[in-house]
Amino acid sequence: MIQIIAGQYRWHEARFQPAVPSTLGSGSGALFEPRICTIQDIYKCLHQGEFGVGHLLREVDRARARFEKEFEEAAPGEEEPLEEIVSPDGQILRINFRPYKAQMGTNPIAREKLFQSCVASAQIPRGSPERFFKTLEEFLQLNHSHSIQVHGIIYAFPPGIIENFLEGVEKAWRQTGQLPVYPHSATYRSYNAPAYRVVHRRVLG
Repeated sequence: MIQIIAGQYRWHEARFQPAVPSTLGSGSGALFEPRICTIQDIYKCLHQGEFGVGHLLREVDRARARFEKEFEEAAPGEEEPLEEIVSPDGQILRINFRPYKAQMGTNPIAREKLFQSCVASAQIPRGSPERFFKTLEEFLQLNHSHSIQVHGIIYAFPPGIIENFLEGVEKAWRQTGQLPVYPHSATYRSYNAPAYRVVHRRVLG
């Protein structure tokens, strides 16, 4: 879990700007509050790791159209990793379009292979709300124990912020029986311009 969260801060926060001093207080060490990779974005990462993205592929034709548009618009680049592990068991990955295109070029076979991997991944049953809530609680504890470091800097949200967010998640769960699915935050999108698909390691050749 630490590696997953630290990876999110490394690739989607720390590489864009110097760490900003947190409001956690003096005397606590080098503590910094994430400003770009927000709690909403961490939640999205952990949600993808638990449940995958089957909900996005219920209509394959629409999913293909979105895939083609995003893939076409992504410029080749190697500033981010090709793969990001988003599940504690290491089986669920984000495949980032820009490094994928940097490696594969305009190869239509590679492009189609990635899309079919998305479709196949969506067919694999996955996800436990009970386990997901335990994962969220683990993130909360790691944050409050100042266990998540990037380049020697501790990244942590101030007390109360995560609790307030999770209260909203739990309220939605109680009222609807569904866990909310959030987009990336506006700040995250502005800096990261996310372009990726979530796949199961099992389907990658």
